[in-house]
Amino acid sequence: MYQVEDIIRYLLWFMFFIGLWLVIYPLITPNLKGLKLKKILMKNIQKKPLIYRKIEKLLLQTTNWKGDFAVYTFIFILILIGVISLVGFLKSGQTIITSILLSVIASIMPVLFLYFRLRQQRIRTSHEGQFMVTELLNNYRIFHNNISEALDHTILTLTEHPNSKKVLSQLAIGLKDYQNENELQTLIKDFKESINTTWSEPLGALIQNASFHGDDITEGLIDITNELKVLEQLKEKNKQNNIEGLMLLQFLIPLFIIGSYYALINWFGFTIKKLIDYQFFNSMGFTTFYFTMLFVAVTFLVSLYLKHEKNDY
Repeated sequence: MYQVEDIIRYLLWFMFFIGLWLVIYPLITPNLKGLKLKKILMKNIQKKPLIYRKIEKLLLQTTNWKGDFAVYTFIFILILIGVISLVGFLKSGQTIITSILLSVIASIMPVLFLYFRLRQQRIRTSHEGQFMVTELLNNYRIFHNNISEALDHTILTLTEHPNSKKVLSQLAIGLKDYQNENELQTLIKDFKESINTTWSEPLGALIQNASFHGDDITEGLIDITNELKVLEQLKEKNKQNNIEGLMLLQFLIPLFIIGSYYALINWFGFTIKKLIDYQFFNSMGFTTFYFTMLFVAVTFLVSLYLKHEKNDY
């Protein structure tokens, strides 16, 4: 049970350090506010490292978490996963190079998961686009070309469209708080990235012009609505595309893995105990198991990636 005990021990370490971080961070943060180093590092958000800004935006878009605590906690989790994985792989008999490589792969898996989640959110939002833009157009007319009022009342109608409701809510709040054109451009850029479709580009530009210049964007909204209706019709015609390939990804590979274990036990004389010993308590077997599970995870993510397409031109 050596390997199983190690895995349990590493999980307990992970939970212990996460708990310790959650306790210590709120205690040490107030004491850092008066330090010169803290003032230099946090004086301007634009001076924060690129990786910080990327993680901050990714967390906000996928989990709605924001602030220093969320970003630093996520970075701490990535580092902790990498360190614990490195120790585990070294202890299991792997070479230093192999251990470093596997631990880096393990530490970036949460980031990849968030990027896949972001893509799924963008896809769902894109499929809610027709209803969202139609409601925005109707409310824009009702409230006499007041884009802020139109957004507020459109959000109220999106009870069954949570993804577009979230995107528009963040935009509506920002439109009430921005101070200059640069802040508005950043806000619109984030809005476009949240959907990341061809039609979100002109939609963002229309909202920006209506908010900053007071332009009448009725005709532009009508054009986008008509284009989305055409896209919806095309989506129905292409609904059956790639079904056979997805069935292979979802069913054939897991069946192949199960069949391999069945063949080992019934055709090659392996007992279940011997199979478990070779798979988990042997260095080569454990490495094989790790890569097998990694490929299964990659296959699953690829199937998610291919299963749905954006509602886009």
